[in-house]
Amino acid sequence: MRPIGNCYLSGWRLHCTTLGIVLSLLLVNLEVIIVGTSFVAITNDLQGFSETSWVVSGYLVMYMGFNIIWGKLSDIFGRKSMFIANIAIFTVWCPGCGASQTMTQLIICRAFQGLGGAGCFSLATVMTYEFVPKDKLGMYSAFNALSVALAMLMGPLFGGLINNHSTWRWIFYLDLPAGGFVMAVLLLGIPNGFPHHNVPKNERRKPGGLKAVGRVDFFGLLTLLAGSLMISAVLLEYSLRQGWGAPGSVLLLWYIAVGDFKRLQLVSGVSALGAGERLLPYTFTAALGAALAMIMGSKRRVAIYQILFIGVILQTVGIALLTTLPTTNEWPDRAYGFLVIAGVGLGILLGIGILATPFIVAPRNIADAGGSLIQFRFLGGVIGLAIVSNVFNSRLRDGLAGLLTPQQLLTSDRDTSILATLAPHVRDEVVRVFANEYNYQNKIIVAFAAAQLLTAGMVWNKRWSKLG
Repeated sequence: MRPIGNCYLSGWRLHCTTLGIVLSLLLVNLEVIIVGTSFVAITNDLQGFSETSWVVSGYLVMYMGFNIIWGKLSDIFGRKSMFIANIAIFTVWCPGCGASQTMTQLIICRAFQGLGGAGCFSLATVMTYEFVPKDKLGMYSAFNALSVALAMLMGPLFGGLINNHSTWRWIFYLDLPAGGFVMAVLLLGIPNGFPHHNVPKNERRKPGGLKAVGRVDFFGLLTLLAGSLMISAVLLEYSLRQGWGAPGSVLLLWYIAVGDFKRLQLVSGVSALGAGERLLPYTFTAALGAALAMIMGSKRRVAIYQILFIGVILQTVGIALLTTLPTTNEWPDRAYGFLVIAGVGLGILLGIGILATPFIVAPRNIADAGGSLIQFRFLGGVIGLAIVSNVFNSRLRDGLAGLLTPQQLLTSDRDTSILATLAPHVRDEVVRVFANEYNYQNKIIVAFAAAQLLTAGMVWNKRWSKLG
């Protein structure tokens, strides 16, 4: 069989496929950000603050568990069919999410969306490795990283606009035509049989055959799925029963954006749109950092571990500075600078991880490697969520115990709008407690960020310290 290197795309197919991949990443990630920034509106409408974290977590548990599996299935049944199937799964559950009347209904529909979203992310990454040569991989990987960063940029703004001028349900209704458009673009652009579409039919490996199925380690896949789902589900279910009520997204990727978005709404008292505007420096510079990592890596002038060190240091310093914010409703100008530093660091780490993968694994393992990259990022996020949520809510309950009555504590667990009904002096003290615990939670994230220095040191290797 001819190598995959002879099967790169060109012309209108290249442009169409690139557009479809970029839009799929934008759609899947944009919704997670918008939903995360709509926690307050969803909570107040469906009356379930203690279950709000599951709206994102239920999605991401499924998202995390199936990344490697979708990659392996695409080896058997083809990249094109699996990619379009995942977009379809993600899209058809959108109306169900929008029409949900209870938190339980919304969580279930979101979980099925996560099933499709997993394949969208992992297969978008894998296909990018395959449809262009390595000397162009930096540029096309930058497109993907910029798409994710753009979702972080647009998410708070779109979430604010939707919640200020309409209902949160339109978050999901708007995905229906968007998902249909992405499916049409991918159906048109991706050639049948990709990435073996230029291989003569008599030499082409036919997807879906019994021989191909026989090559799959089903026991390994089932074990991986069961382990991933059990770890994440047990941690999240325990947090739910203990009332941890995570204040942000599962992923460290979105933690600062979503966590500070809700800080801004509950503590500073700004609207959803105003919170989104204040977080623009973080999301914009994350896109800049991703592009910067691609440029440094693709030019082969900077070693992988050096780029990782730069990203880790910037992210750690930025988050550490955020822990110094005042425990009042003030949002000082220096906070924007802190967000810029953390955003650039985050973008660098996102970009170099994706870019380096195809240079250090064999082409036959690219689907497994791409899926693993995404899946284990999410697994780490779930574990991190359990830790920070436990600390945050246990400390928050202790801090509010002397300020709110038992009935008020119970009510605030379901509806955060109770803060507006408190006496001014009580409300100020409650805000101080919330702000203090958000800062303390960021200190834990600093430890996670700093731990990445060990990982950066581990990847040093003379043979592939530079890409190429």
